[in-house]
Amino acid sequence: MIPTTTQRRSFPVPRMRMPYLLLGVGVLVLALAGLGWRLAGGNWLIVSTPSMGEAAPVGSLLITRPVDAAEISVGDIVTYHSPIKAGTTYTHRVVSIDASGGLHTKGDVNPAEDPWTLHTADLVGLVVGNVWGVGWFVRALPVLLVGGIVLRFATARWAGPRTRSPIRVMGSSLLFAVAAYLYEPFVRVVGIENYQDADGMHLSVVSTGLIPVRVSADTGGHVDLIDGRVGTVVTDPAEGIDTVHLTATVHLSWGWWALLVLLWLTPLWWALLVGDGTDRPRFTPGRHRAASGRRGARRAGVGAVAVIAVVAVATPATAAAFSAAVTNTANTAAANPWFTCRAAYIGTGAYFAYPLGDFTMGGSAADVSGNNRTGTYGGAGSASTTKGCARDTTGSVNFTSITMPGYVATPNTAVVNPTVFSQEIWFRTGTPGGRLIGFGNVRTGTTSGQYDRHLFMNNSGQLVFGIYNGGVRVVVSPATYADNTWHQAVTTLSSAGMRLYVDGSLVASDATATTHENFTGYWRVGWDNLSGWGTNTPTNFAFLGSLAYAAVYTTALTATQVRQHYAAGR
Repeated sequence: MIPTTTQRRSFPVPRMRMPYLLLGVGVLVLALAGLGWRLAGGNWLIVSTPSMGEAAPVGSLLITRPVDAAEISVGDIVTYHSPIKAGTTYTHRVVSIDASGGLHTKGDVNPAEDPWTLHTADLVGLVVGNVWGVGWFVRALPVLLVGGIVLRFATARWAGPRTRSPIRVMGSSLLFAVAAYLYEPFVRVVGIENYQDADGMHLSVVSTGLIPVRVSADTGGHVDLIDGRVGTVVTDPAEGIDTVHLTATVHLSWGWWALLVLLWLTPLWWALLVGDGTDRPRFTPGRHRAASGRRGARRAGVGAVAVIAVVAVATPATAAAFSAAVTNTANTAAANPWFTCRAAYIGTGAYFAYPLGDFTMGGSAADVSGNNRTGTYGGAGSASTTKGCARDTTGSVNFTSITMPGYVATPNTAVVNPTVFSQEIWFRTGTPGGRLIGFGNVRTGTTSGQYDRHLFMNNSGQLVFGIYNGGVRVVVSPATYADNTWHQAVTTLSSAGMRLYVDGSLVASDATATTHENFTGYWRVGWDNLSGWGTNTPTNFAFLGSLAYAAVYTTALTATQVRQHYAAGR
């Protein structure tokens, strides 16, 4: 007989198929559920600002359903389109409902109510679900998905069987680290407002990252925060120190640190479980032990490199995600009381305050002072997204017409001879001339016959603050400001006389000018009569340029308050 040899073939064993299958089924189910919710009128949104604090931290995924304003109760959280700023969506809590059914809202950490009344047409929906942190993943999904597909096909095309799986493990770790670096989901802190009192500087911040942090000042003092929580660092720097640095670092208990380390080691567990992806050979004593040892070493090495990649790339973005400096130029007011112009105007008790980012011809100018002195736009103009105040959400109004000069009329309630007051406005122009704000006896439609207490620009581009007390009295800025740059201008009149401030500094004053023409009239922003003001009378009475955050106060702002308001806008 001829001896025969039995040939045994070995086949690769499919591994890790079930997890991929379950993942695919899960994604499909979620996609179908989302589509069904959308078709039923529902929606989902990602929170991008910290105004709702812990109720809806940044990165939360909010689920909403359609709702009628009549169904809403005080305390409900609603998502809505801004009635005065097209294309802007907010999610805030309903704090009151007026007699006509209008909804009034406020962010949980905001100092004041929103400057509008909501109705059914404004509502996107009622928030019925809030999934913490998932919004960060959704935001990073394009990077992870595109990177994952590229990694998968690149390794399938160019990597060999022994290196394919290790490269995928290491590449996935790097991809995750890049996403963490780009979106900063773990540690991030945002400043809100600062002020100083006898206890020192109070620096208010809010955490917008998923991981608990400790915010510390280099001059002493700290506060511990979780996602969405507002806290205040109180510090008292020594004499001569003019800058305070805040730094946020991860602050976890030992248990949470252990969990975090286990998550960091995920690439190592994956490498050890998946291996190098090659076909398993037949069992041969001795040879199998050597091959197994080499595979184990290779898996451990890949896992270790992947872990180092995650920690090296993700940790710097986490530990140094926030470092801010608060400068104190005179060691008296290093921490500004307000973070935005809106907060400053409200905090100082404005008689009216118009952000001026909501222009429509003949439409309303919202008053954010809380006094409901809504203005009315007159003449031609346009809304602009350009901001006078850098950290405020509203834009500005742009007036460009001489034949249809733009202005904002105040309510149809005459003001009896204001004697002590302040006017404040942010402006930008490249064209000298025109009136910015003032007082006259005609509210709208034409120029006033009696007019003073106004701020205007002469033909040279200098700012002029004028009153009339039997004769023209003016103070004029030495510098010119028709330079296409945003500037803050403040005028005050009181027993201390006339004062003109520009960009937080006093530039002109007259202590002898304390009285003015006695008449009843109206405040008006923009165009009005300027005849008879001597050599400072401009050719054009219409201001041509951009205006933002116009306000009047019934008190004379102090020099410190003017500086603080300017800092709030920068």
